Amino acid sequence: MAEEIKYVFKAFPDGGGDYGVFQKGAEATEENAVIILSRMNKYFPWEVYVNGKKRSDLHNKLYDGIASDSIKDIKEYLMSHLDEFLEEEKVEESVITEAPDDDGIMSDDELDAQDQKERDEFEARLKARRDKVAQQRAERDAKVARDNELKAQAQEKAKAIGDDWSFDNLFDKLVPQSGKCDTLAGELVRAVNKIDYRWWNDGDRFFEDYGIETCGQPAYFLAKFEHEDETPFWDMFIVCGEDNKDEDEYGEWVNKLREFVADYINTHQELLAMDTDDMYDVDSDDVENWLDENNLIPTYDIDASIPDELQAHLDAGNIDERDLRYEVESWVEDIGGNRYDSVDVSWGSVYVNGCNKNIYDELDGGSTLYKWLEDYAEELTDEYGDPNEVEDEDDWAEEIASELGQDVDMVQNILDTHSFDSYEDAIEYIKELIEEERETDEE
Repeated sequence: MAEEIKYVFKAFPDGGGDYGVFQKGAEATEENAVIILSRMNKYFPWEVYVNGKKRSDLHNKLYDGIASDSIKDIKEYLMSHLDEFLEEEKVEESVITEAPDDDGIMSDDELDAQDQKERDEFEARLKARRDKVAQQRAERDAKVARDNELKAQAQEKAKAIGDDWSFDNLFDKLVPQSGKCDTLAGELVRAVNKIDYRWWNDGDRFFEDYGIETCGQPAYFLAKFEHEDETPFWDMFIVCGEDNKDEDEYGEWVNKLREFVADYINTHQELLAMDTDDMYDVDSDDVENWLDENNLIPTYDIDASIPDELQAHLDAGNIDERDLRYEVESWVEDIGGNRYDSVDVSWGSVYVNGCNKNIYDELDGGSTLYKWLEDYAEELTDEYGDPNEVEDEDDWAEEIASELGQDVDMVQNILDTHSFDSYEDAIEYIKELIEEERETDEE
């Protein structure tokens, strides 16, 4: 049988020696020992003795607390948990002292069976731990190998780039004529170039209107890009959208973005060899949600006064404010979908609140909206008639007299002796008579 393995964890309370030293085998004297570890051979778990008393409960705690079976790890664990071990020993000692009788004391066979069960459990835990360590080492080795491979590939690509790390040179070296790039560095440059091109050639901004369609995905790709637990370009996009930069400011921002991404690739050359997703492999809904959640889409408020003819239809009850609001909502949605907050009708005006720039431009800041309202009033007049027309001829005399400031009886006499097709014809005829009479009096 192999020689028993024994380690003694020594402590010298009087400061006469090295606290925490281990002694092995024949050197392992128990004088001044705090904790003793011993086992039959390497296949058995350690038996733990604290101040000369066997502590069967502690070997589980020991193995739960250490990373491996090495004596170095055991020593480090004991050094940091010594007070805890000794305190538990005192607690157990008090429990044993206070036991009222010998009921429950296990026989030698029962103790042997329990020891065997503990050994089996220990072996299972130890195997699982060793398997885990082996897997971690394999993953680490694979990562090191991959990192070395990427480093070599990146170095080759860096040689091709040379000393010129400008954005334009990176674009020439890393971006194909069409389609996705082979590397993450190339795809980052491709995304910036798309934003740059759409601005200088078409005036598109990534956070509004058609620009969301043309360069929203490249912007999302860059903003969400993560490397070394950082999103280095995120703040640039958030600040740009929040500031709602005007044309001059946005152009300056695009130029800064080009420089920043080029510098970042230069200082993180491993990107030259890393695989990438296509910047267009992003759902358009995700892009719009990102813009909405970060309040990057600018909004505008529009108002137009209600034309008199339309107000007359409202006063006559031909339509109400809810009908008018529904009509305006339909117009706005035909232009820009649901990209507005609300339509309100109040105080003689119509308000379109929180609309996007596309709607704002189509409505010409409110001018087109007013023209729509005039056209709508004409449609209502065709359907309901002139809201200002007095339908009952018996009331014409009073209405005309009131409007023209004339005597009711005189107006009524004219109406009785003439035939008119409409209220408008009657009032125009009476106006002409009044004007002729005025001219005669002047002569």
